[in-house]
Amino acid sequence: MTNIWEEIFSTKFFDDFSIEQCPLLIGIMRLFEDKTSELIKSEYQFKSLLKCDILTRTHMTVNREILLNELRFFKKECDENEEVLVFGFVRSIGLCWEIILEIIQYLSLNDAISAFSTAIIPLLNNPQSKFQLSDPSIPFIKMIRQKFKSEQIVSLKLNAFRIESMNELVFLSMFKRIISITLLNLPYENAIIHYETYFQNLTCLSLCYDDEINFNMFHTIFNQFWRRIKRLEIHSAGTICTHFGTSQFTNWYKINTSVEYFLFDIGHFPSISMNKCFEHNYFCFLTTIIDFITRMQSIRYLYLIINKYDVERLLIVENWEFLVIKCFQLKKITIQVLGSLVQNEQLLQKVLNIQKKLCNIRKTIKFQISFS
Repeated sequence: MTNIWEEIFSTKFFDDFSIEQCPLLIGIMRLFEDKTSELIKSEYQFKSLLKCDILTRTHMTVNREILLNELRFFKKECDENEEVLVFGFVRSIGLCWEIILEIIQYLSLNDAISAFSTAIIPLLNNPQSKFQLSDPSIPFIKMIRQKFKSEQIVSLKLNAFRIESMNELVFLSMFKRIISITLLNLPYENAIIHYETYFQNLTCLSLCYDDEINFNMFHTIFNQFWRRIKRLEIHSAGTICTHFGTSQFTNWYKINTSVEYFLFDIGHFPSISMNKCFEHNYFCFLTTIIDFITRMQSIRYLYLIINKYDVERLLIVENWEFLVIKCFQLKKITIQVLGSLVQNEQLLQKVLNIQKKLCNIRKTIKFQISFS
């Protein structure tokens, strides 16, 4: 204990301490934080609150109520000390706290603390603030549990290996208000159905892949989606060709009646698989993605993010007519094109033609393309 004490406080334990002084109650608060060799070194101060049933501050003999009042007083001191530290932090960072809070909106809680140090925590400790945890370690989760209310954590971003560790999944389930989870490179054979048990408020599922998604195998994941999943996102480098001469989507994919919003993002990569179709079908991707979407019969909003080089491959009116007929609740289709592109008259005419044809099927349907 003496070694631990010296490591934390850089001083020796009480020189005059004796067993007769017990019970001994010590209060600890932060003194300052200093960056040393790019690491955060935390320094603490301590004060003796109670020795041998006598309060150090008032010299009163304690009972239960007196001790509770003393603890409340010390907590007030700690809160005031944290406020002083926050003001010092804001001055040292060179930004006003409004700008800091604006930046933090675009960061996970992990990244915010990494960027600004633990000194940012008092600024964030607003019960109305909501945060994402990005692949947190168990020690970090324990720290967050002490500093924040569990309902402030509403989103998780995890590497797929987390699914293999049920203990960590159970540990994360302490956050009862999780509504969104992002999983990175989820293997097709993984049993994501466990998430329904641990995160009962989960409504949004986002799956991110570093390579292309294989819809011939993805049904093992898709068929596990539970009824509370309303928003589905897939971010990948494209799709692998699915042509095998069979109607695999009808045979392998169950009908989903819960997903209302689907986002598919391949905008940061040219669609490699479109050039490697087994049947040399120029519209391989469009056919594949529409076959997949038709399995979500409650879908209302479709959002596609594509690369500028793939625009022409998506403007086939017959495919979109087929989708609107199959998905009778579909209200809006948005295609976002990444990268500068000359909007020629022929391209705009194709978009208008698709919009007109779809309105003939359902007057309320909207089809639009945006460029960014």
